[in-house]
Amino acid sequence: MNNGSIDDHEAVYGYSFLNISVGIWRDMTSKNIEEMIYEVKEAGNYDLWKEELEMDLERTKYFRTIGIGMKGYYEK
Repeated sequence: MNNGSIDDHEAVYGYSFLNISVGIWRDMTSKNIEEMIYEVKEAGNYDLWKEELEMDLERTKYFRTIGIGMKGYYEK
């Protein structure tokens, strides 16, 4: 359990739980993909990208990387 500080300077993309030396990260958010969907629809290309965009939108529900460091790793 994390009872300490959280480094959220990359909030929505990544967080570091300093006292337990755990970090989580993702490269995209649902907002990013929703903006892409809007742009692709505006360009008339949604059908070409629909499947990939829907998969990306599903992926945004989860963090893709979990980092576990030695004690103090994320405090540096």
